[in-house]
Amino acid sequence: MKKNYLYLILGFCFLCTPFVLRAQTDYKSIIDAYLNSQQNKASSVTAEWKVVAASTQNNLTQVVGQQVYKGLPVFKAVSSYTLNSKKEVVYAIDSYTPTFDTKQAESTDQGVLAAVKNAAANLKLGNIQNLKVLEQHEDFSYKLNSAGISLDPITAQKVYFPTETGSLKKAYAINIHEPKGIHWWSAVIDASNGELLNLNDHLLTCNFGNHTAYHSGKNTSRKLSFETSKSPNANALAGERYLVFPLPLESPAEGDQQVVTEPQNLTASPFGWHDDNGVEGAEYNITRGNNVYAFLLEPDFSIGDSPSGGDDLDFNFPFAADSQPQEYTDASLTNLFYVNNKLHDILYFYGFDEAGGNFQANNYGRGRTEVVNGNTETIGDGDPVFASGQDPNGFNNATFGTDPDGEIAIMQMFLWSAIGPAGEPLSINSPTALAGSYTGYPAGFGPSLPQAPINAALVLGRDDNSGDSLDEFDGCDPLTNASALNNKIAVFRRGGCNFTEKVILAQNAGALAVIIVNNVDDPIFQMGGSDPEITIPSIMISKADGDQIIEALIAGTTVNGSLVDVGPYRRDGSLDNVIIVHEYGHGVSMRLTGGPETVDCLETCTQRDADGNCVSGTFTEQMGEGWSDYLGLLLTMQASDTPQQSRPIGNYVVQGENDETLGIRPFPYSTDLSVNPVTYGDTNNTAQFSAPHGVGSVWASMLWDLTWDLIDIYGFTSDVYLSEGGNTISLKLVMQALKMQPCQPGFVDGRDAILAADEVLYGGKHACLIWKAFARRGLGVNARQGSSESRLDQIENFDVPAEFQGNCVLGVENVNDTNKAFFLFPNPSRNQVNVFINGNFGEGNITIFDLNGRKVLTQKQILSDQIEINTSSLSQGVYILQVKNDTVSASRKLIIN
Repeated sequence: MKKNYLYLILGFCFLCTPFVLRAQTDYKSIIDAYLNSQQNKASSVTAEWKVVAASTQNNLTQVVGQQVYKGLPVFKAVSSYTLNSKKEVVYAIDSYTPTFDTKQAESTDQGVLAAVKNAAANLKLGNIQNLKVLEQHEDFSYKLNSAGISLDPITAQKVYFPTETGSLKKAYAINIHEPKGIHWWSAVIDASNGELLNLNDHLLTCNFGNHTAYHSGKNTSRKLSFETSKSPNANALAGERYLVFPLPLESPAEGDQQVVTEPQNLTASPFGWHDDNGVEGAEYNITRGNNVYAFLLEPDFSIGDSPSGGDDLDFNFPFAADSQPQEYTDASLTNLFYVNNKLHDILYFYGFDEAGGNFQANNYGRGRTEVVNGNTETIGDGDPVFASGQDPNGFNNATFGTDPDGEIAIMQMFLWSAIGPAGEPLSINSPTALAGSYTGYPAGFGPSLPQAPINAALVLGRDDNSGDSLDEFDGCDPLTNASALNNKIAVFRRGGCNFTEKVILAQNAGALAVIIVNNVDDPIFQMGGSDPEITIPSIMISKADGDQIIEALIAGTTVNGSLVDVGPYRRDGSLDNVIIVHEYGHGVSMRLTGGPETVDCLETCTQRDADGNCVSGTFTEQMGEGWSDYLGLLLTMQASDTPQQSRPIGNYVVQGENDETLGIRPFPYSTDLSVNPVTYGDTNNTAQFSAPHGVGSVWASMLWDLTWDLIDIYGFTSDVYLSEGGNTISLKLVMQALKMQPCQPGFVDGRDAILAADEVLYGGKHACLIWKAFARRGLGVNARQGSSESRLDQIENFDVPAEFQGNCVLGVENVNDTNKAFFLFPNPSRNQVNVFINGNFGEGNITIFDLNGRKVLTQKQILSDQIEINTSSLSQGVYILQVKNDTVSASRKLIIN
């Protein structure tokens, strides 16, 4: 198959963007009138701003405002306004910054070419080759060639950058996708002097390398089977056909492949999944279309093969559990294509549509518009998800990266190494105290580990500390024991300089290989960098493992070991639907928070080291990993699931050798606090909860509890498009809240946005339930997030507002249940359940039966108002609670934790 470079395809899509004319509501005038009507006038009243997005869903219009100064956008100064069907502002988040006509704002502008060159110098990207502007939008938005420093065309926007002193600096926000694909930098460069003002990575790397086995003593996980049979051929059916593991299946561990026929939703994808020109008939018979392009990526980052369904679009590629990934690439890519398209179609109904900044090559005239030279043009086309399956640039991992609406989005799905000894490339033979196998992550540079073991003594490299580094073991300065590393395996600590510098230092000393010991407790990852002179392999190991080895070496103990390739890779991330949903979820939260014009509102850290990695202690409180976990869990829910059930993330790819339940989070998700005990205060726990993944898992635990509380009232629905069950109400609240929260939110901001979403969607009828769900895990009314740019200053609190300190009484008219005589709260419960009676039925009985029909508790009662039932004598399980007398007979399910 002829290869096409990614930037050429994207450039072609950009040139094919259609233009349409469209009448628009004057939202700015409506919002300005609202702001001016407020007695306590904020900065937004006087700030100059413009509407950059307006998305209508559920009779609500979400307007995103971008602050501008002297015609240029102010970096990350975006506000959110919610309007009802009458075009009245019902909710507003004002995040504009006070503006000052300062000298800095009028500083000399060296131009976009100088700014890109300064960005490359700051990021150590090497020599720039023939940099030039390809396209220019007025005098503030640019597209430049890749110039040898980027995988894709470089984009730049002239902005004003607000400083801590309140002044504004003229700057350029520049997006560069590193050639190795390890970082996707968003760098803000001072226009006058080239200073790096802000640095964010648009490529979110989900370091899934640390596997945790859960031994809670409770077998509450879904039933998994790895005896998946080879799937039969598809039947001859009409329409597009895909042999996949369809949602809500989590992976091959839960069932065989199934044939799905014409699964597209024609509201979200009106011309199907293989179109991108808006004319009847598919443009592609491979796994490519308007929403996603799934392919194999070549080592040089060119696009390789995609499976073909032929003229009939019949993607019938069987998978067998005992086969190796290279034997089922077509099945893998078909599943990757299917899940991405399903996510596009489902989330379209929850506000991630064209106006919300979704991922589409062609918006079919339904997207955002702007006026250019008197013409109204559509914007935001040209950004389907480019999904690379079995990506060769990493393993035990997955990534998602995107620039703002209309620019490229990339998902990378890697293979996963075997769990157990086969997945541990480092073995220690002596001393006995250290003997065993150790998990390691090979670097993204240099040669791979060999299939024949490298057997040698481990030697700790020492340097003279002549530079800025304070660690004599980090290999960042000239070695003092270079001769000792000859024909040995060198050991260094992470930190102080680039990974490649350490490896070159050891290589020049004659080392056979290098082990880098992580200097923080976060999961290990694939070390990045590029140096064609490197000829020896290297790996990273965890701080816990490495500290033991370093301690022994410092003590003078001889440590002998070996390094070896740990293949084959037995599991494929493109078959773990939760991981695919998780990655896609990053694109959703990045595009919806702060609006589609910026994806910098969920920055992960405030300071980075020389390798571009977040410096310990500078992580933010952002919850991106939590929203992604939540979406993965929610969209793989099944009717048979229970709230207490254990739901790990990565259940398929990290399944243990003995089928024990593993996971990539500190705890699996469950409403049972004995299975998942996390609370808000755990976000400060750097030893057990890494950032951003561990911190995000706390947020997802809260959303998961809330989801089950809603399911208890409204039930579960498998129709995620049209019906309202507790799970879809939860999804609607979370998606609406993403659009309503401020730029760079913390947990309290996220909680308040969900409360606000409930107010505008449901009149606030779930406020009590929402408060209780969050307060249960420490995000109560007196919780404090401190600075959202720090994950170390949170204060948990378990109180609810005074008006909700009793029990949550939803009016029966709010309960979507055919049984309206009463409802239960809390449910699940533990020692007490409250029965809320709708009316006064006189004296009667409240009786609880187990599922075998045996009466386990009865209580004679006046059937009116609120009745407390002591359930402390009941064991964990599901029961039926009946309210009955001569005039009423009604039953509801009761769950006891």
